[in-house]
Amino acid sequence: MPHYRYEAIHPHIEKIELSVCIVQDIYGNPVSWDFANLEILLISGEIGAGKSSMLTKQV
Repeated sequence: MPHYRYEAIHPHIEKIELSVCIVQDIYGNPVSWDFANLEILLISGEIGAGKSSMLTKQV
């Protein structure tokens, strides 16, 4: 599980109204979602990929 530093994430989310930082891409860049624009987010992956762990541990 990656560790997040607010200083690294802030530039990516500062202009997002209702931001959720979800994960990091393969280059270490934060991937975020703006629930103000779209209220639905689908997270998919194979069994054991860590979908539930990612959501429960980041909240």
